[in-house]
Amino acid sequence: CVDGLAGEHRELIHGYYREERSVSELSQARGRSVEAVYKMLQRIRQALHECIEARMRTSDFGGSA
Repeated sequence: CVDGLAGEHRELIHGYYREERSVSELSQARGRSVEAVYKMLQRIRQALHECIEARMRTSDFGGSA
């Protein structure tokens, strides 16, 4: 699902989770407000959640026991 994200969103997720950069650092690097970066992260997480759920519904993992 991460591979399906837009480049900027993928970079933001990578910076936050892989590089463990703060939202403040990420906002300065992108020239955006801290609030905007928090909102972007929230929307990206929601998109990833929906993607994972959709994949689980269409795979064996989402089936009933």
